[in-house]
Amino acid sequence: IRLSAAERNWVHRHLRQVRPLSILEKGTQTLINRIEFVVFWLCLAAYLAFGVVFSLYSDASSDMHGIDQDVTVKVINDRFQSYFVQMACLVRIFTLIPANKRLIYVIFYVVPEFIALFCFLGLYIYAWARIGCTLFGDGKTDIVIPEIYDAADGMVANFNSLGFAILALIQLMIGEGWHEIMYFNTIATTELWALYFLIYITVVSIIIANVFVGLFLADIDQLSQQQSHDDIIHASVKQKSFQSYAAHKLNQLHYKIDTNEHENELMHRQIRHIEFILQQQQTKQPGYRSNSLLG
Repeated sequence: IRLSAAERNWVHRHLRQVRPLSILEKGTQTLINRIEFVVFWLCLAAYLAFGVVFSLYSDASSDMHGIDQDVTVKVINDRFQSYFVQMACLVRIFTLIPANKRLIYVIFYVVPEFIALFCFLGLYIYAWARIGCTLFGDGKTDIVIPEIYDAADGMVANFNSLGFAILALIQLMIGEGWHEIMYFNTIATTELWALYFLIYITVVSIIIANVFVGLFLADIDQLSQQQSHDDIIHASVKQKSFQSYAAHKLNQLHYKIDTNEHENELMHRQIRHIEFILQQQQTKQPGYRSNSLLG
């Protein structure tokens, strides 16, 4: 079909930037549509449920309470219903921003990769809470008064039960006043049990946090590589601009290859150096010398 000059100008002005969605963009849009669908129907169901509950409650209590009570319940019901309407609207507005869409997709893409790490963290906190109940439970910290330690006044974190111990360990994981909790419990027992808190802080705040960041960055790098691959495919469709884009991309890839080759060469040098040291140490062993003399 041949287009007229006016039609070609319209296509050039309005359809120049139109291109099909990449694989990453399709996945992001699909996830956003599902979230909006679920949030919309949940808010609608909650809105209708509050309306039905209010109507049943108003009919049942019309003979038992006065008008003021009915008006108060109606105000509360209208307030909660407005909350659900506002939530649905705010979720829709939030997902309209492209940066928020990518953020939501990254969160939902990364979270399944951390299930094993979260399970390990939960088991670690549970086991450490049981140990804490044994070391610091049964009201052992009641002997610490504000005259001995100032932070004891108003200290809530304790290990008197498993639930309170887990809450205290979560507070330690966040890092909020962890030293006060440590001093408070070690004063009540012995200074040796400070190792309990130091080991926990080291494992949770340093090791697990660094593992979390490393896995997160690895997943982000995988997403960026997928986006780069999609960009190459879509750029190849535009014959005019693909030549410069391909040249720039090839330069980047060659630079990465050269960098990796340099790193590989350094590692090979280290391997050869270590092997050379091992050979020297073997030649200096007494057994080797005695065998050489007998020979």
